[in-house]
Amino acid sequence: MSAARKKSKARIAGPDDWVWVLPDGRLCYYDSGIHGVGVRKFVRCKKLPGGAEGERQRMLADRQRGAKLKIGPATTWSDGVRKWAEAHGQLDEAALRKIMSAINTWIVPVDKDGYPVPGRGITDVKLIDTTLATKMKVLDELVAAGNGRSSLNGVSTSMNTIAAWLVSRDYLPPRPFGFKEDQEAAMRSLRKLLKPGNKSVGMEDGDADRHILNEAVPTRDDIRIFGDAIRDHTAAMCGSWKLGELYGRYPNLCAGTGARGLECLAFTIDQFDLDAGSVHIDRQVDRYRK
Repeated sequence: MSAARKKSKARIAGPDDWVWVLPDGRLCYYDSGIHGVGVRKFVRCKKLPGGAEGERQRMLADRQRGAKLKIGPATTWSDGVRKWAEAHGQLDEAALRKIMSAINTWIVPVDKDGYPVPGRGITDVKLIDTTLATKMKVLDELVAAGNGRSSLNGVSTSMNTIAAWLVSRDYLPPRPFGFKEDQEAAMRSLRKLLKPGNKSVGMEDGDADRHILNEAVPTRDDIRIFGDAIRDHTAAMCGSWKLGELYGRYPNLCAGTGARGLECLAFTIDQFDLDAGSVHIDRQVDRYRK
């Protein structure tokens, strides 16, 4: 083919040319939303409503909506999760605790003093730059730290929940993490990296479910010393030895009964059977309900 003929067929890509339908029925698109920029991907659309052309129209509509986000270009994930937390203070306590744990430990990690942990999570990632790689950075760090399937699934679900809310408020573009099948493929790859002993073992709260050696488990003396330290600190801070003693008993109560903190706060005398040496745990304090 002559150079002149090649030149005659050349054309400038239009704004919609980044996504198109192939003859075999698959959808082809550039993940950047710009023709020739980024990674070219392919999707089978037979099971999607409207087929490939219907999906193409939805992607174009999503792209237009994403251009009208109600955020500034410098808005980060740290800002986004703060907005989510402010809007969900009345969420069911167990669900809120689980998602906040995922946020503070993995998504936008903070240290014990509440300051961001440099180099970890996606604290400084801009919302407009969100891709599947954003989510995978968080999950890669989680798996690399030795956590198991329970934590992996829990943090992934938490990120999806937060992202869905941000999308509904026009803080994130639609489908910020890409197609579902791409996310599932990435998750399958991560699960293969899980340590053999961590593939099915997990804590119900979705917290870190790494192995704990016996020597790392606190002894009765460790718990007593910890309780005494809490007693002394509280008494000095509040100027009340009586209040310090009450707080100092807290670690022993948790360790002795196996109850969580809010379950301990809800204890009444009728829950204890001193003859049998048992306690019936069926309630907890809801600290979010006014």
